[in-house]
This record gives sequence, structure tokens and C-alpha cells, in this order.
Amino acid sequence: MKQVAEGLFYPDQPIVRVTAGDLAVILAAAEASPRKRARLCVHSDPQELMHEMFIVHVAGAYVRPHRHLGRAESFHVLEGKADVVVFDDAGRIVELIPMGPLGSGRVPFYRMNCSHFHSVLVHAPYFTVHETTTGPLDPKTTEFADWSPAEDHPQAAHYAIGLLRDAEYFRG
Repeated sequence: MKQVAEGLFYPDQPIVRVTAGDLAVILAAAEASPRKRARLCVHSDPQELMHEMFIVHVAGAYVRPHRHLGRAESFHVLEGKADVVVFDDAGRIVELIPMGPLGSGRVPFYRMNCSHFHSVLVHAPYFTVHETTTGPLDPKTTEFADWSPAEDHPQAAHYAIGLLRDAEYFRG
């Protein structure tokens, strides 16, 4: 694999094999990243119609609430645990999906076929998923919630702490 940007890797072979060693490289990149995440895309370029990625989020990663317009998204959990938080358009939590690998007692797979705002809250040292969505990559098909701060905004950490609290309250 080759690194094309901070935390972003692409295959360098036409037949892609993802090994434990590859995932360890992605984990190390996520741990070193200010964004606390990294991904290995197994599609060869952003213009492909099918996008498959192995994504690692480390504890403390802030995934700004967003939705995908006209695209589905699925997660298959390999390691760790997290909650996928689903919001209404006003930013209220409407669903919490406790995710974890098979055998963890949590949901090992989900697919979102609709355009709901969502985020990910990591509850382990790291959370590794195989994500699938449709391409080609077009930033206009991802809408960030205007009621949430951007990742680099000074209030992002405060918002993330509040989101953790709200998710626990929602869980009951």
C-alpha cells in the first residue's frame, strides 16, 4: 500500500490483500494523526463506483455529524466498540446503534440506506471497520450538520464531550 495523504492509503497492487500488518500500519497512522483516524482504501481511485475502506478510529476521535445524500453506507466491525449515533435534522438523537465485532454482544454490521445525520463515538482504544459506500467520491454528496462544529473548530472537543453525555442519557 502507498500513503497518498496523512492517514490515507491506497493499494499499490491490482489484487488487494489486507493483512494484520496492514491494519497495524493504519492503526499507527490513526494514533499519529491529529484527526485520530486513518483509512486504507481498497478501491484503486476515488472515481470508482464501489468504495471499500478499512478505517481505524482511535479513542477521542471526533466524527462530525454528517449525512450522505443519495448514497448508502455500511460498516462491518472488525475490532473495538463504538456507537453510531443517528440524529434528526435538528440534532436530537433518534437512534443509537451499539457496534462491536461478532461475539461482542453488540451489532457487528449496519447499513444506512437513508440520508440521516450520523456520527461515531468510540468506546475502546480503537475501532476498526470495513466500510462500503458508492462512488465516485464527490464532496457535494456529504452534508455536515450546521448545528455541529467543524473538526478544527475550538468548540469541537466541548461538543464531543456533550455528545457522549447525551448518548449515555439516550441509552438510559
